[in-house]
Amino acid sequence: MKNKRSPLRGRISSKVNTDRAIEHLDSQSKQHRKDQEFIQEARSHAKNKYGDAFNIFPNTRLKYPSLKGGMRLDRDGMMLSKEQYKLLMKRISEDRGWYYSVVVDKYGRNRTRKRKTTPLRQIAISFRPDFALAFNELEHSKNPPVGNFLKNVLMPALVQEFVITTGLQIVASAVHPEEGMLHVHLIYSCVSEEHQLLWAKDGRGRRGVRLLGPSGTGVLRLEEGGLMDAKIAEQSRLNLRDRLASTQGEEPLDLRLSYTVDALCSMFFERRGLTSLLAKSRDQYRSYLVQKIKQRPESMKKEIRSLRDNLSEMEAKINKLQEALLIKKHSERRYLEVSIHERLKGIVPTEILRNSSSFQDILSQLYEDGTDATLKIVKSLASNHEIPVSFEEREMALYDISHWYVGRPDPGIKRTINTKENKIDRDIS
Repeated sequence: MKNKRSPLRGRISSKVNTDRAIEHLDSQSKQHRKDQEFIQEARSHAKNKYGDAFNIFPNTRLKYPSLKGGMRLDRDGMMLSKEQYKLLMKRISEDRGWYYSVVVDKYGRNRTRKRKTTPLRQIAISFRPDFALAFNELEHSKNPPVGNFLKNVLMPALVQEFVITTGLQIVASAVHPEEGMLHVHLIYSCVSEEHQLLWAKDGRGRRGVRLLGPSGTGVLRLEEGGLMDAKIAEQSRLNLRDRLASTQGEEPLDLRLSYTVDALCSMFFERRGLTSLLAKSRDQYRSYLVQKIKQRPESMKKEIRSLRDNLSEMEAKINKLQEALLIKKHSERRYLEVSIHERLKGIVPTEILRNSSSFQDILSQLYEDGTDATLKIVKSLASNHEIPVSFEEREMALYDISHWYVGRPDPGIKRTINTKENKIDRDIS
């Protein structure tokens, strides 16, 4: 069973086989406005779901008032009215709706038959974002140049490049300035006026022109213009290499035409001394693109993986510290199971140890003795954490002996007592 072809999102090439398709290519028609309302509704829905990362630009669509909603041109570059454009499209669609096909019958004889087809196709080529931004800035000048550039420079060059590359016939073209990105449509016929299939290699011909697609073309153009990191465009480069290998080096038509647009736009700004304006537009779009790429699902997944790796490292460190703490507590517990008298043997005089039952008693007797030697031991026990006494024993003992300073020799231990909170802040001198 033949697989049903699913509709492609962002298709740049399609048949012009209905009145609706013809009217859609006229940017000033009612049908085009309806289609744009539908697209804007879909964009609004996507923006509510995915945020500002869905938009081409953060604020609003670019406007080109000097183009007055768009342009319609015939194959010679002459302006067409709405009625002239519609009549031209319908006439060509009817006149070239069939072609001669040579077939071999069962007796081995060549016979000519008429075969129906859709003669009209269209391909869309967009401006690179930095060029579109720069031309939009020039709309504020006294004589915006974008109209003359499109009509007298860009469109003739694209038509010539298209015809030389494909051998097909351009019948009309259109400029759409106020929907997403500034772009042009080349409308061509795959059937000649003599009803010959123009791209035929045999009796039936092949299905159409070879295209790379909007995603791959866009990424490569951004990388060529220095707007995107080469690492991000690496996969698109590999896809293009495979495509060239499979087509004997034949460059995809959409990529070829896109590079033509980029070269002519770059030449325009250089010759007019507007390279600083173009550099500003590039920086503006580059900074926006960086933020947009960060909000892409694959970038967010990468960031999440990085955060998870960092979290795993921190958890591993915490586990090691907890294990070390448990080992230390276990060692202290085992050590403190030994009596205080055993731990202080050799540090405190034997007679005082014999007459004392706790660490507090030991400190009290040492302090009461009052000699330089015993006061030195008191100070050592109070301040030196290497002495084998637990933190709780030390704190309780220090709290007790802090009340003995009045009228007695100071062993050199400074104290600030907070009796309300029952805490001691000590500073050992």
